[in-house]
Amino acid sequence: MSSGEAFQGTIHRLFQALTTSLYLFMTAWLLILHLFNFVLPALAMAALMPWAGYWVLRSSRAVPVRRRMAVHALCGVAVLVAGLLFQGQDGQMATYAALVLLAATAEWAMHRGWKQT
Repeated sequence: MSSGEAFQGTIHRLFQALTTSLYLFMTAWLLILHLFNFVLPALAMAALMPWAGYWVLRSSRAVPVRRRMAVHALCGVAVLVAGLLFQGQDGQMATYAALVLLAATAEWAMHRGWKQT
């Protein structure tokens, strides 16, 4: 092996080590972005479900909108965390189905749907 080939091999190994080590470390900004993207489906449901619930149920006895948004956000994040713990990874369709089911049930309860005529 010539010195040029050895040098190229060393450069290649150094580049591999550098690119691998860059992916092993997460900065605080990347952690914030990962956490935000993890809870984003729950926050989107929390923002939209009170308005969808009003449109579908048309109840005057409903809980105030901000409280419904807070309940949806907390319940949604809890469902996403439970899905992550039970399934071992996030983004599973069963977790999202549970998120939608819980959001619809919570909205029905906050509109007192059992009292609807």
